[in-house]
Amino acid sequence: MPVSELLAALPVKTIVGAPPSSVSSVTDDSRRVEPGSCFVALPGLRQDARRFVPDAVRRGATLIVTEGEALSTVAVAQVLVPSARESLARLADAYYGHPSRALLLVGITGTNGKTTTSYLVEALLRARGLATGVIGTIQYVLGAERRPARQTTPDALELQSMLALMRDRAIRGVAMEVSSHALALSRVDALAFDVAVFTNLTQDHLDFHGTLGEYRRAKRRLFELLARSPKPRRTAVINGDDPSGGAMVDGLGLSVLTFGLREGTQVRAVDYASTVEGLRMTADTPAGRLALTSPLIGEHNVMNLLGAVATGLALGLEPAAIGGALATVGAVPGRRGLRPHPRRPRARADHGAQADRETVGRGLRLRRRPRSREAPDHGRHRRPSRGPRLGDLRQPALGAAGGDHRRDHRRRARGRRRPRPVCGRARPLPGDPRRAALGRSR
Repeated sequence: MPVSELLAALPVKTIVGAPPSSVSSVTDDSRRVEPGSCFVALPGLRQDARRFVPDAVRRGATLIVTEGEALSTVAVAQVLVPSARESLARLADAYYGHPSRALLLVGITGTNGKTTTSYLVEALLRARGLATGVIGTIQYVLGAERRPARQTTPDALELQSMLALMRDRAIRGVAMEVSSHALALSRVDALAFDVAVFTNLTQDHLDFHGTLGEYRRAKRRLFELLARSPKPRRTAVINGDDPSGGAMVDGLGLSVLTFGLREGTQVRAVDYASTVEGLRMTADTPAGRLALTSPLIGEHNVMNLLGAVATGLALGLEPAAIGGALATVGAVPGRRGLRPHPRRPRARADHGAQADRETVGRGLRLRRRPRSREAPDHGRHRRPSRGPRLGDLRQPALGAAGGDHRRDHRRRARGRRRPRPVCGRARPLPGDPRRAALGRSR
């Protein structure tokens, strides 16, 4: 690729030395450098990639992109930038030919509900007649191809490579989970989004972000990227019931669709019921009333469905088409659902982010109480070596709901498990004079 086209993607830069006319590849891993590569030295969380620049040059790198001062020991051209991570996202986008501009791209962020919403959005994109892809926690779907997901949102180079492959395979609609890590680390900075969805915000990933405020700012980054997207129709879909919903879009000048259960939201459930067959819901929307039936179970999926309905409206679908598309989405891989059983439904474990257990529990306490695959709390007889009880792992945000859930398990478990009887005295060893006395006593 011509270096002039590649470097045009960087608005702020300082070039040291004479750059080559072209590069053969772009990479941030010195072990993957080949002759003619452009190596981007990222400031790592544990170590600085600038220390690997000499190795990259020995392997054939002809252009180095880095932060800070120029490296005096490097003989090839260097490009100094304010942020190497943001620059990598821009360079990857340019190198693969700006693939997101040719796609209908829906980004979904939030603590809970991203994965389920991504599969609901994929069904909506199919309803528009598009071949679809999904990028998220469970797997990466590139049309008929399935790839295991190593992380919710891939690194910039891998992400742009997959989007370019989708474009070349005539895939035109993509539903993508956008994690807070990806937003904070600038992995998606160069993407052109059409719709951005905010599901909710609870305490999570504070080990990475530090504070809830930083976590919230990372989520808002998706809507800042939507605001600067070159797409003609851009819409933010916001959970109007979440206290952080307004902070996602304040001052960005975006077209906004809100969803929720409260009065004042634009897409609102006026009636819903959860049964073993799924959810039945009636929702008021700006395009009219929508009656929806879904195989998904649990009241937590009411909000996921409402967010998908609002996204369908943002994509230009009619309410009838939205209802028909969402009715086809059954249990999402790795998410809570029901397994067939001859006598009673059984819950399948949810491997996603920890949801509000009281909400999930109400949705699953249907006609009969299903047997959960989550381990119950066995109370005071639990061996300490097995680690903390399930009830002790709940987040503070669960409050009394988590405590009630734990006590329910304890009441059901108590009485089924008894401590083993302990003998009062150990038998004497051979040679002990008391052994003979023990034999005479018998």
